[in-house]
Amino acid sequence: MNMKKIYWLLALTAIAGFAMGCGDDSGNTPDSSTPDSSTTPDGSTTPDGGVTTGCTAPPSTVCPDTAPDATGLMGACCYRTSNADRLDAPQFRVAALNITQPAPLANPTVKGAVNLAIDEERFNWLFSVTGAAADGPVTLKTGFGSRNADATFSFANGDAPAPGDVTRWDPKTLDGTLTGELITAPALSGAFTVPILSTDGTSIVLELPLQAFQIVGMSMSEMRSCVGNRGGRAYCARDADLQTFITIEDAQAGMVDLAPINTSLCNFIRGAATATGDCMDEDPATWRVKPDARCEAGVCTETCAPGTDLTDGGTCNAWKLLGGFAAQGVTIN
Repeated sequence: MNMKKIYWLLALTAIAGFAMGCGDDSGNTPDSSTPDSSTTPDGSTTPDGGVTTGCTAPPSTVCPDTAPDATGLMGACCYRTSNADRLDAPQFRVAALNITQPAPLANPTVKGAVNLAIDEERFNWLFSVTGAAADGPVTLKTGFGSRNADATFSFANGDAPAPGDVTRWDPKTLDGTLTGELITAPALSGAFTVPILSTDGTSIVLELPLQAFQIVGMSMSEMRSCVGNRGGRAYCARDADLQTFITIEDAQAGMVDLAPINTSLCNFIRGAATATGDCMDEDPATWRVKPDARCEAGVCTETCAPGTDLTDGGTCNAWKLLGGFAAQGVTIN
């Protein structure tokens, strides 16, 4: 068994442990993953909520040697392309993702596995910004992208595999605001999906179907080529915060396909990683991780009645997902 398979097996063991009540939610990750979004490498913290900023300059940057063409990575965030000559239209790829809730996705070992996929450029979540020449309104395009042979990236364009909508990976457009180097964008009305691919790129390991995606704050640095940075072998993901939602319906349609675990994303998030049936076979009131939000027609709110069966008057039908991220300049064709 190779090391990558061992790593994924450890991740899934940790998830199964959480489902039985012994998961680690300390926020400490392996050194190849993202630190907790409320703590920087120098140990400083910020209050919960709002825009978190403060990634200090790292004493050293060790770019991921697992990346394709690792020698092409540069700067404090290991960017592939500097945005210095396109300040009005910077382009980014998520370089690290630190999910803080729901708890099964925030499991430290899971976060490490997700960030390994990012380092290997099997999980390519892209952002492009237009209209950033001066403070004011900007437009952001975000969604999954494929890596090209020349180390550039391209947004998906109707090429998601069946089953499911072939356009589910396609990017969405958000209206945002630029203030100095800080971008904010209110919740998108609608949904898009970002997948994690297998090591050979031929199958899907996990898909995250995201509704009402919102950029709470995204602070650019280094001539707009970086969001956050990489100190040693870990990214600081405190310079960008996101909020989004995953509905029960979308999670039931998604799969976690990692041997020996093969279950729906719904079972995975509700804390039952070893379950094989429909997650709605069990009353949501008994789920370890209960839905805490309500989404209708692409609009999500936290005003709902938690812990009750959806078929018996309950109104919560989604999980709120929070996290921080780092990003690096790339070229998006």
